[in-house]
Parts: sequence; structure tokens; C-alpha cells
Amino acid sequence: MNRVFNKILICFAAVLMLCSFPPVHAESTVDNAFKAFMDNGAGRFYTADEDGFIVLELIPAFGKLFASSAYYTKEASLYSYFASELLPLTGSPTSFVFNIRSFSNMSRGGNYWEGETRQRLSLQPYSVLISDYHGDGDPLISKKPVLLIKQDDLPTIFPYNPSSVQKMYGNTGTTALPEYLKGVWLASLMSNGSKVTVNLSLESDGTMTLLREPPNNYPPILAKGGYVLSQDSEDIFTLCYLVSSPSHGTMPYDGCVKLWSDGIGMILEDKGEEFRYLLMMGKEHIGFEKIR
Repeated sequence: MNRVFNKILICFAAVLMLCSFPPVHAESTVDNAFKAFMDNGAGRFYTADEDGFIVLELIPAFGKLFASSAYYTKEASLYSYFASELLPLTGSPTSFVFNIRSFSNMSRGGNYWEGETRQRLSLQPYSVLISDYHGDGDPLISKKPVLLIKQDDLPTIFPYNPSSVQKMYGNTGTTALPEYLKGVWLASLMSNGSKVTVNLSLESDGTMTLLREPPNNYPPILAKGGYVLSQDSEDIFTLCYLVSSPSHGTMPYDGCVKLWSDGIGMILEDKGEEFRYLLMMGKEHIGFEKIR
């Protein structure tokens, strides 16, 4: 009898242990599916009509997903554009429902567009299907289901690359990025009484990606392009960059900053230019810590 009672107690304890753990497995599954979706979906897709064509560029950056929607004439001239954050709700590695928050410097003073928008993006071989529109906000491309075809040589919202910045600033005095400065960097700072985070990635091939995230009621600034590095002294460098941002079309942002390490992190310091460009956010210097 005692043996049976002990078995019952053991089973009861096992049930309690299982119930006491938080549902991290479900969250982990969603995170892994979203990462797979971003990896598989990154790239450019298009749909065309008699007036021109639309390019949707899906852009993973620092664990988040952004989109550029660019409208072109038949002659491939850019005449309208906007950017979007794609906030994942539920899905799988090939299909996700997103909350979509769009913005552009062409309208509403650069702030988020009004209304709520929810749509599904489904990856198919060499295409993406946008469907299941819900809400009262502006859609991503169309409220009706629309299939866009993937094509790597379509116009990109990021036309500036390492070659572009080398042409602008030249190769004189350039140096390779030291190993200790490679990777992904994070800065947290206060701006106008609010916390702002900045992610910065410097790659060995001269590609630079920046994501500035202000408080939730303001759109982020995503920028990508190229940089060149020149050495001023043993531990101090000058970094010159040329980037663009999806919410600003192909408008170039360029400038130079001092770059150095304090032994713990990385410091970007203003070089005293009259206008502090996108990278500096009006700050004289920014301290970063390495996260990857």
C-alpha cells in the first residue's frame, strides 16, 4: 500500500514541477520561427502595372524586421517611398502575421502614419504573398492580396556601399578595421529627456548599419551604407561614412567622426563639423559597448 502511495506522490510532484516552469519553450519557438523568416525573406520583391513598378525590400537589422516600399516610374525613377516596422505576432518560418507601422519624411512630419494595420506575409519560392489585411491604417503595398516576385537586381533603397564611400573620400590613408572594433555595438543615452538606444554594426568589408530607436511614439532611424577608416594615431581613427535611410528614400547622409577605444568600449566623437549628421544625433560623443 505504501509503495502505491509513494508512486502517486512521485507522479503528483512531477506534475507540479512541469506546471511550475514558465512557457519559455513557446516563446523560443516563435523567436526561432521569426529569425528563420527574416533569414529566408531578406531581399527585394516587385509587382508592376502600366504606370510603373513597386519594390518591397525586406530588411532584417539587429533582430528586427523592416520594410522599404518604393514606387518607380517605367523609367525606373523613384517618385514615392515609405518605411515600415514589421512587428511579428504569430507565424512559422515561412509565414507571419505582422503589425505594420509605417512612416516617411514625405508625410505626417516623419511620424507614424495613423491607424492600425495587420497583414500576413507568406514566403513562396522566389516570391512573397501579402494578404489578410485587417485594421484601418495604410497597407503594405495593397489591402487586397498581392504576390510580389523576388529579383536581386531590382533598385535598392540602399544604393551606397563601400565603393561609394571610397569614391567620395578616397583611399589615401585608409586602413583595415582592427579586430577589436569589428562586430555589433550598443549605446544607450538620454536625448531631450527620453532614453534612446543606438545599434551600430561595422563589417570587415566596409559595410555599416545603424539603428537608432527613440521612445515608442517616434519611428526608428535605420541607415545602411559604407564607411572608410583612416588612422590618426596609434589608437585613434577617423571614420567617414555614406548611408541612406528607407524613410528618406535614397537621400545621402555623409560625414566623419573620430573613433577610438577607451579599453572597455568604443567612442564615436564629433569632429566639429557645422552640422552633426545622422550618426551623431546632435551629440558630441557616444559611448558604445560591444554586444556581439
